[in-house]
Amino acid sequence: MIKRIKSMSQFGVFSDFRGGQFQFDKLTVIHGLNTYGKSTLCDMFKSLATNAPDIITKRRSIPENTSPLKIELSIQKHGAPSEESIRFENGNWTLGGQFKHVEVFGTEFIYNNLFTGMNIERSNKENFTDF
Repeated sequence: MIKRIKSMSQFGVFSDFRGGQFQFDKLTVIHGLNTYGKSTLCDMFKSLATNAPDIITKRRSIPENTSPLKIELSIQKHGAPSEESIRFENGNWTLGGQFKHVEVFGTEFIYNNLFTGMNIERSNKENFTDF
């Protein structure tokens, strides 16, 4: 289980984030104003869940500087007494595979699976039925 975000640098609005004090639970809802990093966090979790590093590298902070793009999370395996780190550095996640227990219900999920606005497309109906 992902326990906390320890740090992020040069990733979207998080150009130099030192966190760690807030802990995730089995279900965590993230909300906030526009431009505060919700979509950036969704992209981070989607990248982790699918082991798709390009999702992260496309979100490098603006303006760029020479600092490397890095993310550090901590996880705690079921029954384990302590947390261990997962890192995104040098263009890859350190775990080397998919983190299969992460589900992201962000903008992309809503667009692909729910009826939005006045446009109801066939793909929305099919995805919503499957969901």
